[in-house]
Amino acid sequence: MEEKEKPILLYMHIPKTAGTTMYTILLNQYRAEELLTFYYQWDDYVRAASQLPDMIRGSHSQVKCIFGHFFFGLHAYIPKPAIYATMLREPVEQVLSLYYYIRRVPEHPLHSQVVQMSLEDYLTNNKTYFASWNPQASQLANPFIPDLDKAITHLDTFYAFVGITEMFNESLFLMNRLFDWKQSSYQYWNVTEKRPQQQNIPPELIQLIREKTKLDGGLYHYAKLRLEQKLAALTPEEMKELQIFKEQLENRKKT
Repeated sequence: MEEKEKPILLYMHIPKTAGTTMYTILLNQYRAEELLTFYYQWDDYVRAASQLPDMIRGSHSQVKCIFGHFFFGLHAYIPKPAIYATMLREPVEQVLSLYYYIRRVPEHPLHSQVVQMSLEDYLTNNKTYFASWNPQASQLANPFIPDLDKAITHLDTFYAFVGITEMFNESLFLMNRLFDWKQSSYQYWNVTEKRPQQQNIPPELIQLIREKTKLDGGLYHYAKLRLEQKLAALTPEEMKELQIFKEQLENRKKT
């Protein structure tokens, strides 16, 4: 009997959720012809997405995973079965990390504007407002109008896995099992070092971020609870495997 074809994995990279680290992991799981990246600015996004059917039927017929900054809905352009996976991050940390990352990286499209902005300007300026307005719920629901209910419905219906950046090792353990990966080590990449921590940011700005990411907060806590439930459902033997896996990861980071 012919083995049933596995669905294409659409790994949605939400900015500053350890996506670059995850990409290095994917490079170990898939051959070059099996992994396709999808990074496009919005004015070119629909054109690029509309080319995917011909690419997957033709030059990229062996693709097994598509990775990039895309929104929910990309599966509509895929001429084969597809499933999603992603990682979420605590919203205040995600917003702060992205702000300082943009300031640090000249290649970022917003760098020339943001490098001149204070954090308060970045959060309130019309040109950058949307970058910190529930960005995680936006990617899972709607690129223009964040919708928590819709994001949760999509998560429950279309996502094979949603991990948590702050629980990266546990998330990787479960993804190894779910996707039949063999990842046993990794190195963090693209980390914004030496940025101010939350406790050093004025409380009124932290509160402003919380207000702007209220929907992201609801989505994050929902996904985190789901992940914790998956971990709680592990058998004692699987829990032991998880503990050994985490210890091995930590030991390999030290060598």
